Amino acid sequence: MPTVTIGGNTYTTYSTVTDADIYLGGSTTADAWRAADADTKARGLVSATRWIDEQSWVDAYSTFDLRLANPAFINACIELAALLVDDADFRTTFGQVQQKRIKAGSVEIENFRGTTVQTDTAFPSNVMLLIGQYLAGSEPAFGGAITFGTCRETTLDEGYGFNRGIF
Repeated sequence: MPTVTIGGNTYTTYSTVTDADIYLGGSTTADAWRAADADTKARGLVSATRWIDEQSWVDAYSTFDLRLANPAFINACIELAALLVDDADFRTTFGQVQQKRIKAGSVEIENFRGTTVQTDTAFPSNVMLLIGQYLAGSEPAFGGAITFGTCRETTLDEGYGFNRGIF
């Protein structure tokens, strides 16, 4: 079971700092991770593990050990940790809709980002692609399909629900 040590305390995580370093060594978006010290990386992994563990998962992945056996959860934890090391406030700011309009006198700027996967899911899209299909309950997931004619019955052979998705 992977662990990290911070200030003499040991924490269970989905990945060690060494394995995360190897995984993120090939990433073009992990400069902050590569520049961080070992304690900061370990804190990122602990925070990412907690974020993942706070969610509701389908029965096949309902325990930490079951999730740990799936490499997708390990990779998702590392991806989240890299985002958290890059921006410690990422979890609280992720998915927030930008301010739509700013006006000062005759000068006005209008921006808009509508509802997207980033505002409707438990995780960022790169992580949802890895583990979104395993979310349980009413958690929104990435992807899904339904098609029907006038009878409102699906014409898909498989039961592609919004948690399973098509990947």
